[in-house]
Amino acid sequence: MKKRINVGIVLWLLLLCSSAAWAQGKFSFNKEIHDFGNIDEGTVATYEFVFTNVGDQPIVLQSVSASCGCTTPYYTREPVLPGKKGVIKVSYNSLGRPGAFTKSVTIRSNASEPIKTLLIKGYVHPKTEAKTNPDAPDLRFDKTVWQVGSLQQGQSAKGTFILRNNGKKTLEIYRVSTSCDCIEYTLGKKRIEPGETTAIEVLYTAKKAGKQVRDYIQLQTNDGKQTFHSLVIMADVIGSSPVKENNANPLGF
Repeated sequence: MKKRINVGIVLWLLLLCSSAAWAQGKFSFNKEIHDFGNIDEGTVATYEFVFTNVGDQPIVLQSVSASCGCTTPYYTREPVLPGKKGVIKVSYNSLGRPGAFTKSVTIRSNASEPIKTLLIKGYVHPKTEAKTNPDAPDLRFDKTVWQVGSLQQGQSAKGTFILRNNGKKTLEIYRVSTSCDCIEYTLGKKRIEPGETTAIEVLYTAKKAGKQVRDYIQLQTNDGKQTFHSLVIMADVIGSSPVKENNANPLGF
């Protein structure tokens, strides 16, 4: 006697197996870039990146590594269950490392995004740097990293960096340079009086494919604390498509 196969049960089992195969943990970070701002040489600056597992399976952090020995990461070792939080604590030792810095921390895990990158940045005042001129020009930005998001290769996006002189003397921008011809910019003005603002309007065209592609704008100024400033443009660039424009809203102060 032949047994009749219940097609509904078979389909349900196949769907269940398929769902289990695709179930994964998923990161949701409080933020992925932290700017320590200005710190004195010798300071050990520390920040905790906190994430929530918004997926449907536990996340296991397999390794967390820094781009240099000056950065030491500590992280949650036990599995992070769905809905729970984990921590990646990053410490930057600034001793013997004066000047601007940007360092990356790479996470490898079983999450839906198996390789994840976090960034820390800031400026280290040398021990010998005199701080006796409180009236010097003081350049500030609404942001130093523009996260464009996802772009097709060949697609363009517009963004804005806002510059402000918080000092008591005129700030002068001597030179603006870019890391590639993928960046076109317009600078509002080269001389910024105390309390005034100006803007750098940017048209960024994605030319090289990759995840978290980084390009740069560098400014040389008479800022009393830091002569050179770097502005970072980050994008996830995939495939190729006709050139389009994607207006990005600038951040205000």
